[in-house]
Amino acid sequence: TYRIALRYQFHEDANIYGSYGTGFKSGVYNVLGATLVPVDPEKIKAFEVGMKADPYRWLRTNFSAFYYDYSDLQVQARNSTGTGFVLLNAANSEIWGGEAEVTLIPTDGLNIRAAVAYLHSEYTDFVGAQDFVPRPQGGNTAVAVDASGNNVVRAPRFTAILGIDWRRELAGG
Repeated sequence: TYRIALRYQFHEDANIYGSYGTGFKSGVYNVLGATLVPVDPEKIKAFEVGMKADPYRWLRTNFSAFYYDYSDLQVQARNSTGTGFVLLNAANSEIWGGEAEVTLIPTDGLNIRAAVAYLHSEYTDFVGAQDFVPRPQGGNTAVAVDASGNNVVRAPRFTAILGIDWRRELAGG
């Protein structure tokens, strides 16, 4: 795999950057399943652009936008009995979005951090995805479906954080 990144520092306390990289996750066997069926290696092409700036001594900002193109994304799901797991390749998926982070330091020892992120994720080609159909007598039957166009699992549309930490010396230490 490889990565290339360019950065331009347009001010003493600010820069813009861009990067492109590739990566992979090795193909593996599903050791948690009943059969040892291997999955193909997962591959990614990743693009990112952004800006980092400290416009004031008490303010730090980071902004970024990214695009990830996965092929053979490895996906894990429960089997139809709920007692094991199935590991399979999800063919192709795309994830793109952006993040904004701000850190305020209003006084010595006090840091306030906030961040928000937007994520658009989609299986662009996922024929053969596992789904379950309830059986009248109870339980489920595993069926293969076309999940193309659906959201990637564990990829929330919006996330946000807020964090505060305050440090103060007590009793001389």
